[in-house]
Amino acid sequence: MRGRGFSGRAWCVALICSVLMVTASATTAGATATTTHVATVNGRVGPVHDDPTCPPNVDFPGGVEQSQKIVGLLETRIGPAAVVADVCYIFVGAMGGERLHGSFSVLTFAGTLRGTADGTIGFGASDHYALTLTVEHGSWLLSRVRGTLALDGDVGRDSPAFTGTLTSDLHVQWGSHQLPLPLI
Repeated sequence: MRGRGFSGRAWCVALICSVLMVTASATTAGATATTTHVATVNGRVGPVHDDPTCPPNVDFPGGVEQSQKIVGLLETRIGPAAVVADVCYIFVGAMGGERLHGSFSVLTFAGTLRGTADGTIGFGASDHYALTLTVEHGSWLLSRVRGTLALDGDVGRDSPAFTGTLTSDLHVQWGSHQLPLPLI
């Protein structure tokens, strides 16, 4: 039945496209609303380790370059997703925090978003991570998506468990127009 019907792949693409269209039209109808798109993220942070691939710190030379991986799971409007950030520590002074810079990926059923992660970590009773994830590339159905995501969360001293939020400010680029995309 190849010539007269859709293949399984075509049905899958049609289903995902219809979900995205319903989501986009719901956004257009509520364009005047000021609701933010926030999802809860639960995950883990990896150990901080020496990483020669991190760029040297020009402001404080002679330090050891270190990196860390943050992995979290969240629920989006198109299903479950994973967010992965690989960040390098950049020492900025002795005031109890460090700058973080690296890359990230958000993996969904509709495609993958990739880009730059930049932010800070503050040390205290729990370590507080505040990252801005700038989307530079999207794949498959997310190929025209751009914007930023804010990953904000805490890690306790006794456990590598990461608990936080991911706030979405994404849009779909169609020529010179930008349509908001409520992925979360």
